[in-house]
Amino acid sequence: MPDVILVYPRTLWDIRNVTTRLPLAALYIGTVLQEHGYSVQVIDQRVDSDWAETLREALHERPLWVGISAMTGRQIHWGLEAARLVRDADESVPIVWGGVHPTILPEQTLAHLLVDVVAVGEGEMTALELSEALRERGTREAGRDKNLTPTVIGAIAGLVWEHEGRVIRNAPRYYTPMDEWPLLDYRLVDVESYILSEVPGERSLQITTSRGCPFHCGYCYLTVVPDGRRYRAEKPERTVDRIERLQREFNLNAIHIIDDEFFTRRDRARRVCELLLDRGIEVTLRTNCRIDYEDLQLFRKAGFRHLYLGAESGSDRVLKFIQKDITREQIVHVNQKLKVVGIAPKFSFMGGFPTETVHEVRDTIRLMARLVRDNPHAYTTPVQLYSPYPGTDLYDYCVEQGMSVPQDLEGWAESGWEHIDYSWLSSEEEAFLQKAAYFTFFLDGKTVPESTSSWPLRLAARFYGWLVRARISLDFFRAMPEVRLIKWALANSK
Repeated sequence: MPDVILVYPRTLWDIRNVTTRLPLAALYIGTVLQEHGYSVQVIDQRVDSDWAETLREALHERPLWVGISAMTGRQIHWGLEAARLVRDADESVPIVWGGVHPTILPEQTLAHLLVDVVAVGEGEMTALELSEALRERGTREAGRDKNLTPTVIGAIAGLVWEHEGRVIRNAPRYYTPMDEWPLLDYRLVDVESYILSEVPGERSLQITTSRGCPFHCGYCYLTVVPDGRRYRAEKPERTVDRIERLQREFNLNAIHIIDDEFFTRRDRARRVCELLLDRGIEVTLRTNCRIDYEDLQLFRKAGFRHLYLGAESGSDRVLKFIQKDITREQIVHVNQKLKVVGIAPKFSFMGGFPTETVHEVRDTIRLMARLVRDNPHAYTTPVQLYSPYPGTDLYDYCVEQGMSVPQDLEGWAESGWEHIDYSWLSSEEEAFLQKAAYFTFFLDGKTVPESTSSWPLRLAARFYGWLVRARISLDFFRAMPEVRLIKWALANSK
């Protein structure tokens, strides 16, 4: 039986080998624990349809603790389902919550009866020190109020917990240099469940080679979490070693580097490219990138075939308001540069920002259509509706404008764009915004067709993408009954 159980909750739409990225947070923590002699079991609700029974079996002998990671929204709901099962099976097992949401709102998270301890910030060393403290005190017989005392866990940085009715916030946890972590132990999961085909014929896995982003976009949670804006990265040699190992071990032809901002240190990014070329490693690479970076010829030569760029809006006023520090013209310009060099961009877009008008949302949709028209290799995300992250500048603005926010963990479990009061829009404008979140899935004519192996569905998706672009050129969005069908298909695609 495992010493530690790590639960990764479901999200809203989880499709195996389509949206199920590796649970890297659990892998990092699990690897560090196993490196120090602890047995770990990772339970990923997204890929284990019988996760509840898996968890019950893992609880047959008391683990030291159970960890649950959650971002704001539906992951909280499913995390609470797992926590309830743990409590019902053995109320003596400490339940530790970590991840973005507990880090941002630790005291409110801790107030829930299914939360014993909150881990704030990076969790690897916190998890290790907690395991050592609980093992030393024989905490396989501990519960919510047993051994979770100042003597046992009071010196563990990064923890928020309760003792004798008082919330205690330990000293902050400072980050550990990434080169000091052991190489990830992929035996903790069934890797085949996470291999994606982001374009036809690919076998792709995800890695992180750095953490943090120094930019200050007003909607981003990294501006709130500890060290979120402090960039730190592993050495280029280690990054290339890991890419080579993954390619060989899992028969991959693509790697997705899901760093917060891979190109923050351009000298490091260039060195990674040089090493890939020197070693003759041939693999398709994709990663996130701001739109104002150069060295595109080198990136393309080294294997970067796809770049994800945060465009977010087609309105210069909105881009300035959300502190994106880019312009619409820059977005158009980089699309042309990427076309010339042969790198396929995927531009992400959002809508529903505070003060944004429906006219500005339509500016965004028109820009999306222009990018695809100007560059046949360009992809776009659907218009992702803005959801305020607690503590960010835009969240504080929304609250000042009267937006009601959840007051407990259960409330945040149901948060998301579906429940946001877009008070700056009329009901008709809000309906258009929510409709746009669905029909723009098909705008680029490539993303949806390439995600299915059914040729009739591919053909239908390409035709509908053409229809969406025609609607945009005519600025005609009435009578769109197909949106209901799209909603149904997405909701039943698990």
